[in-house]
This record gives sequence, C-alpha cells and structure tokens, in this order.
Amino acid sequence: MVGGVSAPSHGFDSHHHATPGPEVRFYLDLSWTRVIDDILFAMKIPHIKEPKYPQGNYRGDFKASETIIEYCGLSGNNDYDEKMDVKKAICKEHGISMLLLYPEDLLSSVRLERKLSKALII
Repeated sequence: MVGGVSAPSHGFDSHHHATPGPEVRFYLDLSWTRVIDDILFAMKIPHIKEPKYPQGNYRGDFKASETIIEYCGLSGNNDYDEKMDVKKAICKEHGISMLLLYPEDLLSSVRLERKLSKALII
C-alpha cells in the first residue's frame, strides 16, 4: 500500500507497458488482474484485492470505494454465470454497488478508465 492506494502488482517497464495512442492496447502478457490493478493504481483509486462478500464464501476481484469490481472473463459459462447471479443478488440485498468488467473493457486503457471513472464517480 502506497499512500492509501494499493501498489501495482508490477511496475511498468520496457517489458510491461502500454503502447501510446488514443486507443491503447495492452501487451498480451499482462494478465487481466494486473491490468485492472495497474489502472486503478495509476488513477490513484484506493482499492483492495479479493474482498469478501458479506455473506457466503465469495470474493470479488477488487473493491474500490464501496463498489465490488468483478472481471467477467468466463461470462457465458453456465456455472460461472450462476455464481455471478448469486454475487449480484448478495450485492443487491446488501445495497452494495457492483461493477462488471468484460474482456472488451480491457482492450483499451481509455475505455477501462472511462468505465471505472463513471462507476466510481471520480
């Protein structure tokens, strides 16, 4: 944790960085968790990894502010979708905001930053 903000899982260097341009595409060797974590850190958004849900044995991918962030990389898989439905119901029951991110959201840092900014009201 650096200044109340989770430190990124790695630093941007010559091997792990985004290419410049309005629609920045990330190198394929960056995992989705690293991409999301690094963007949250770069935006100076305090966040925690793998927060517990208030009931059941569930964890989110990240929590920023009072919003649970879930990366829906397996959307379309029946078991996964059922688990996400349970998580959505828990959030609704407890008045917790939920931000769902999909693979296409990670293709552009601009798109991801906009989605995070809008959901987290920055």
